[in-house]
Amino acid sequence: MRASAPIAEGIAVATAGRLTTAIARRLVDDILIVEEEAIEDAIAMLLEIEKSLCEGAGAAGLAAMIAHPHAFRDRRTGIVLSGGNIDMSVLSAVLQRAQVRRGLMFRLIVNTPDMMGALARIADVIARAGGNIRQVVHDRVFDNASAKAASVSLDVEVQDAGAQAVMIRGITALGMDVRVAP
Repeated sequence: MRASAPIAEGIAVATAGRLTTAIARRLVDDILIVEEEAIEDAIAMLLEIEKSLCEGAGAAGLAAMIAHPHAFRDRRTGIVLSGGNIDMSVLSAVLQRAQVRRGLMFRLIVNTPDMMGALARIADVIARAGGNIRQVVHDRVFDNASAKAASVSLDVEVQDAGAQAVMIRGITALGMDVRVAP
């Protein structure tokens, strides 16, 4: 397996077959290329909005329409949606990565004094801004410049991408340094 296996493995071929090439030369005017992220977003969109599960190759047509709207403007267009053969762990990663790209899931890194109640105050700011904490890593050893400090990494999920800025302001107001992990 390659280090970076494509999400649309069903259409990620090195060379098209003879029959496919002959048909395409006769009938296809243009071929559009889309990024992996666009296909992931199309899979997530189909599942979230249409309640339809498609594998990467089956969602590539929608990804092309979204990535290249000029090619479809003022035209009647149909898309073939196909294939539900997607591994559940891959699907989970696709959905989470789509949330990250939309700003609905992010990781906050907070440098805080290592004192009682600090984590609770951070969690309160996140909760008041409408965030759900999915994971917390509280590190007193590896990520700190001071023995009296802690680095807290929080994976947060929100309904509104604007909540991130509210959280950052709130945590900063507590006198703690905060940044969003890349």
